[in-house]
Amino acid sequence: DIRDILKVIDRQILSKPIVKEILESSDKLYEDRLFVNWSMPQIVAEFSKEIIKKWDPNVMQTYHFTPELDPFKKYLSKNQLECRKYVKTLFELANNTLIREVVIAFFTDTKSTNNVDKINKGAQEKLKFMTVHIMTSARYFLILTIAWTIIIEVKNIALDSYRNNHWPLRTNFELACDENDTESTLFHGGNSSNDYVLKTSQRHNLNIQEATNETLSAINIQISVWVYMATFMYETKRNFRTSFKVEINNKMFGFNDESVFTDFLSSAMLTSLVAGIISLTFGQFKQYMTRHAADVEPKGKFVYFLACTFNSLAIFSTQTAYYALGLPFLTNFLIVIIRYIVVFDQYDNMPSSAPFIIVILVFVFVLLPLKFIPVLVAEVLKHLTEEFILHKTLHRNVRNRSGYDVPGFHKALFMFLPSAMNNYQHINSEGSTLNPGFFYFSRDPVSRDLFRLRFEVQIFCKMTMHMFYFTTSFLLLNVMHIILKESTVAANTFWLQILNIPAVDLQIRFITLGMFPLLLVSFGLLHLYYTKCHPWLSEGVSVGFEPSDLEMWRQSSNKFERSSVTQPRWGEGVWHHHGDGK
Repeated sequence: DIRDILKVIDRQILSKPIVKEILESSDKLYEDRLFVNWSMPQIVAEFSKEIIKKWDPNVMQTYHFTPELDPFKKYLSKNQLECRKYVKTLFELANNTLIREVVIAFFTDTKSTNNVDKINKGAQEKLKFMTVHIMTSARYFLILTIAWTIIIEVKNIALDSYRNNHWPLRTNFELACDENDTESTLFHGGNSSNDYVLKTSQRHNLNIQEATNETLSAINIQISVWVYMATFMYETKRNFRTSFKVEINNKMFGFNDESVFTDFLSSAMLTSLVAGIISLTFGQFKQYMTRHAADVEPKGKFVYFLACTFNSLAIFSTQTAYYALGLPFLTNFLIVIIRYIVVFDQYDNMPSSAPFIIVILVFVFVLLPLKFIPVLVAEVLKHLTEEFILHKTLHRNVRNRSGYDVPGFHKALFMFLPSAMNNYQHINSEGSTLNPGFFYFSRDPVSRDLFRLRFEVQIFCKMTMHMFYFTTSFLLLNVMHIILKESTVAANTFWLQILNIPAVDLQIRFITLGMFPLLLVSFGLLHLYYTKCHPWLSEGVSVGFEPSDLEMWRQSSNKFERSSVTQPRWGEGVWHHHGDGK
């Protein structure tokens, strides 16, 4: 309890005779102080006169500071002893009555606004900036994230309902009933209709979008705020322990349980992280099993599910460290910018502003960059790989087909495992893409080679993003002490000091020891699936599907003339074997 701590402070510190003497002398100084009306040039001139007098070369040559009790003498060099006498004379400036009055008047201007109070207020403002405003901004960020996800889902549902008459839940329920009813139209030729193809390809879209758009952002921000606040609580406890020999518990911070917050295994963060891993794992699993749920054997599903699980662990081990270090770094960087704009030091107050403005600043200059810097990196990576490795524009122009689509940029910024997925956005759409058949196979073996290349590019982009998070995290770790000192939040810092915080140390150990082994296990299980458990038992890509699309994708085709005769059938077509098919 705070009252117990105050009692300990009063008994062990404030009741000491020397402390009482200091406090009584301070009160007397305040009551008897003389207000001086000197101008700044006069004060500087008086200080200069005293320093010249004290440091007169003729005086200093013969002056020696030799106190009777000098325990430090044996630890100081000759030059240090010589320097000490000059420092000693500086303290004697207080013997000048006028200088003493100026100093007393400066530090005790009024009881309510003296400089001691200003320093205390400044520390409180920085503390509030670093805690309350950060948590408020994070809460708004999470609310907006889920709101944005819902808006996107509602928009997609509305467009799908308008264009294709597909309704969530109802369409999936009717589809499941038809697939289990031997008398339904699906068992009498209806399983190749464009409507059925489109329905089956979108049955898990809500789950996948929620996992990639909301779960990842929410978990990363929650974990980073937990690490941030756990660091603050750890430092507060350490300061009280070091300064006053007082142990404070979590009840001081409004918690009932002693280990409910700072102990990760007992905190709500562990539950949230486990839920996020499950959501992301099923998002990846359903992404692939949308095509193969009916033809993969149980052992194959189990192997692929394990691969997705380890990949989810690798994703969170990589991204949570980036967010946990990026949040304090960008927060202190914002304080540095404010500091140089308004010119304040470690003793000055933070600039006065409405709390809402501070929350907006943190939201715009801390949380949004933390979120969108990886997006920008992934966008650049997507452009470079498509233009210089895949040569996507070239292949579109010459009407080459590249095989099935892969998760790519739009699925968690390349972080999903490489897998084949059908792209049916052009079906039942009058505004089809320039080349609606780009994501299918053809008789030309180039489509098989392009598909293999797309898999390799997906793995390359995925590993590049992992390395981006990894290297950025360690860069932030190594410069954190510099930004802490520049922001005046910490007066004395040293390299890697932040690793003394258990929560930060846990994150660094997780990414250092966990990321590469988890990725290796995930890729190993994925290789096992494709070589031993895939329904086609194919090495690489040996079978590809070419739909009966009336060759809309060929340059000489006339889409509207052909569609007047018969409609393209994307559920009917030809399977092509490419050399090593089994």
